[in-house]
Amino acid sequence: MKNYNLIFSHNLKKFLTQQHVTQKELAEKAELSKTTLTLLINGKYNPSLEVMSKISDFLGVPLFMFFINSEEAMQRQELKDGKVIITAIVSKFRAFQISQWHQESLLKK
Repeated sequence: MKNYNLIFSHNLKKFLTQQHVTQKELAEKAELSKTTLTLLINGKYNPSLEVMSKISDFLGVPLFMFFINSEEAMQRQELKDGKVIITAIVSKFRAFQISQWHQESLLKK
């Protein structure tokens, strides 16, 4: 069984590095305690959808990108009409949560 906390953690570290964002900046902007962020970055914290959304929004990275296992994605690349298609692997539970959250947020608008 895949450990989605570790996949999320790995991708979070990658995005922070790519964007030159410090953990301190992320903690402040996403309103996370230093302890929570440390646990999250070490893959030892199961973040709520709200926390993941705040992180995703701050970094400007679509939420599903945090759940792509880059090793598996590399193995699943397909060339079709000159375009690379990467299949994102997201747990059914997370996908359901995202869908529910999205529907609720649309109703609030």
